Amino acid sequence: MFSDNNPTGFFSHGGNSYGNNQDSNKKGYGGNTQGGDMARKKRLFTPVTLKMLADAPLGPDDNCEIEGEQIQDIIIVGRLINRTEESMRIMFEMHDSTGTFKIIFYKKDQNMVPSALKNFDYQYNMYAKIFGTVRAYKEEKGIVGTHMKKVEKFDEIPNHFLQVFVASQMRQKGVLTNDAGTSVQGGMMGGAMMKAGGMSMGISGVSDAQEVILAIMKEMSKTGKFIHKSDIYTMISGKFDFNQFEKALERLCNDGTIYSTYEKDVYSISEIN
Repeated sequence: MFSDNNPTGFFSHGGNSYGNNQDSNKKGYGGNTQGGDMARKKRLFTPVTLKMLADAPLGPDDNCEIEGEQIQDIIIVGRLINRTEESMRIMFEMHDSTGTFKIIFYKKDQNMVPSALKNFDYQYNMYAKIFGTVRAYKEEKGIVGTHMKKVEKFDEIPNHFLQVFVASQMRQKGVLTNDAGTSVQGGMMGGAMMKAGGMSMGISGVSDAQEVILAIMKEMSKTGKFIHKSDIYTMISGKFDFNQFEKALERLCNDGTIYSTYEKDVYSISEIN
């Protein structure tokens, strides 16, 4: 998949020949971007643990396969236990209690800080949330970082692992149907759907998406007031396309039900709800 003359492996290579698109995609994690790159708008990052990545077999295109599904763009949360800087890249080592992995952020120039790391103040043992892309070279897996942020509140950590569980259940079991004929997802998704009045097999449309988004946000707000757009879309991507999701978010903002915070693509429920 990758062209390289260095036989020593993914992390031993000091250059950038792994298809890195970190800077061009730094605003695209699970959300919208300014510009005409439609493919970038639809990137969906999947919450995973580091053990899941380590155990995942590689598919024919060197993509990781987790529970039968090819996974490329991922979200991980854990402690940063090491930082190494080289001429054209900065490498972090993360531990999330399930395993340890290395994440690479490439530089455009040896004197420049990667765009994804601007205003990021590294501290040993700090908790961070990283959006990245899984790459493989000679059967060795690595993560090319797209965005990294400090975990400000501890409840972001259990919230991440809850999302990992829900995403796993959806991959393994899909949509579950109860005796009343209402289709629900497992875990948080199921509770949110029930609070939204249930979801039938044929549900579609922006108004339906509004109800589901609000119900999911109410569930997620129990562990944190501010919710990232990509986290919401992860929960409903199997039922609504991204355009419906975007329009539903916009309507909820316009009618004052939710509001966008100072940070791009981060939302919260209005106090009146």
